[in-house]
Amino acid sequence: MQKQTEIYMKQNHMTRPGDGVLVGLSGGADSVGLLLVLWKLRETFQISLRALHVHHGLRGGGGSGRGIFTDAV
Repeated sequence: MQKQTEIYMKQNHMTRPGDGVLVGLSGGADSVGLLLVLWKLRETFQISLRALHVHHGLRGGGGSGRGIFTDAV
């Protein structure tokens, strides 16, 4: 997946050296996977990387553990 993401990003000129990339982090497998791949590619693309998690309270009690998890990530 890392190599496919690298190729896609290069083909589509998604970043320039020095860019900052903000990843929306839900705590689910997809967003954590994306963050991990971009973390591994950050030096290749010379980007800075940040993650943002917003606990919006829409899941009731189900989302509270994800906030703790995303804090740890």
